[in-house]
Order: sequence, then structure tokens, then C-alpha cells
Amino acid sequence: MQSRFSLGSLAGMALLTAYLAAVYYAAVHAPQSPWTVVIGHGPLLLALLLLVRKACGTFAAAMAMALICALFYRFHAELQAHVAMTYYLQYMGLMVCGALFFGLSLVPPRVALCTRFARYAHEVMTPELERYTHRVTVAWTLFFVAMGVVSSVLFFSPLPLSVWSAFNTLFTLPLVGLMFAAEYAVRRRVLPHEAGQGITGAYRAYLAYRADPARHAKH
Repeated sequence: MQSRFSLGSLAGMALLTAYLAAVYYAAVHAPQSPWTVVIGHGPLLLALLLLVRKACGTFAAAMAMALICALFYRFHAELQAHVAMTYYLQYMGLMVCGALFFGLSLVPPRVALCTRFARYAHEVMTPELERYTHRVTVAWTLFFVAMGVVSSVLFFSPLPLSVWSAFNTLFTLPLVGLMFAAEYAVRRRVLPHEAGQGITGAYRAYLAYRADPARHAKH
């Protein structure tokens, strides 16, 4: 199981890294190519089609795909003319979703999201762990807000768009990794007896949360 998890995670990270590199290359070196629009919107549209298929069946997904192709054929010139803006709006959408995902859980009487994750990995939650995980939730909320602000500043600044594109596509994942590493370093100092959980422990807790999000929601 551990081997499968490691191999699957590495493969997923490799694919995501390759995709982000392709987005950066297309946006910076081939902005006039129709493939730039396809590459930029592909994952979002694929996710939409999968949702339609799950909710309404294969036929509905096929019809949705035909509609998307028709719309792309009709409006590809407009999309091409504003490809940078569409990339920016997609990125901002992800950052807003991330901020809301963590931030809304901070609104009483809800339980902070990282606290809920931690409850899947601990039989007993100490008051200090409750406080710490609440603050980690705040930190992740601020992280996504900061990423969105920096992206906006770079996009609307007089700097070349290649700088903004590099931040969005090449630096986002490393910064997320740095955030995990910083949180782990702080946890080792503040809660040394909890340092052994690591990123894999957080990931397992998240999977448990996804499997049963109602568990511990009120406790």
C-alpha cells in the first residue's frame, strides 16, 4: 500500500509538473497558437465533463463535449485574444476556492478544517493541538489569499507577462511544498510530540475526511 501510494503520488506530481511546464511554454512562447487555449482550459473542461458524466450519464457528457467543441470553434478567436486573462481568471478561481475551502471553516460554529483533519489521526485532541490546528487553518487561508494577491499584482504590473506566468505555473507548487515544510518545522518546535505525522499523515487524514466528511464535524 505504501509503495502504491508513493508511486501514484510521484506519477501524479510528474504529470502535474509536465502540464504546468506546458502551460508556461504555451503562454510565453506560443500565445497565438490555438493549442494555448486548449492546454489552458483542458483540465477544467475535462473535470466538467467528468462531473456531467457522473451526474447525468455518458450520453449527456458526449453532448456536453459536442457543445464545448462547437463553442470553441465559434469563439476561439475571442478566447485567443484574451488568453492571458482567461489564464489569470482560472488561477484566481483556484486561489479563491482554496481560501474559501479553509477560510469558511473558521466561521463559528464550524470546526476549523485542519482541526477536523487532525481528529482523524488522533484518538484524543489536546487543547494545544486544537489551538494549533485552528491557527494552521488560518495560515492556509492567508496563503491562498497571498498567492492570489501576488498573481494579481504581477498580472496588472508593467512587468512582462512571462514573469506572471512563471509565478503561476512554475512557482505555485514549490511554494505549496514550502508551506508544508514551514508548517512541519513550526510543529516540531511547538508540538514536538506531533512531529512524526508529516505530510503523508496529513494526506491520510484528508483521505479519511473525504471518505466521511460528517465525522467529528460537531465535536
